[in-house]
Amino acid sequence: MRFKEAYIPINKDKNMYLLLMAKHIKLAQEIIYKQLTKQDL
Repeated sequence: MRFKEAYIPINKDKNMYLLLMAKHIKLAQEIIYKQLTKQDL
């Protein structure tokens, strides 16, 4: 029981971390894509 309770917040933090990382990766990809598709520069 004790271990289960200990693991729940860790998994929650891990999921939040992964979500944040995914968001940052997506933003970085969008920025790179915009820079690559800018033909006027």
